[in-house]
Amino acid sequence: MNFKNFIFCFLIIVILFQVVFSQDNNDSSTESIDDNIDDSNGQDDNESQENNSNQDEHSMLGVRDENDHFHPPQNKPCRGFQKCIKGDNQWYSECIHGTSHYSRCPSGNICKQQGDRIRCIRR
Repeated sequence: MNFKNFIFCFLIIVILFQVVFSQDNNDSSTESIDDNIDDSNGQDDNESQENNSNQDEHSMLGVRDENDHFHPPQNKPCRGFQKCIKGDNQWYSECIHGTSHYSRCPSGNICKQQGDRIRCIRR
């Protein structure tokens, strides 16, 4: 085997390893900044723990604040395609490089699931 063939085979093997290991990147250390912020706002410990446990239960779905505004989780490990968010017809998620990114349809539009893709359509 000559030197050119060796380099070619080596590069192919390196590229294959990169493709294989980049597809299965479920790193549990990817937490959103919001998860690390203490937002107790002067609440006593029991209330704060209760709110945190409720957020943990619904962390994959996002949370709604006291004004019923949806706050999606960010940077959660994911697999798949675009998905409309259940319970909120304006938000959708995209899986980019194994990490979820949430977006909102423009004002006056709702999210419509079509197979592996979504569309923002007029109400």
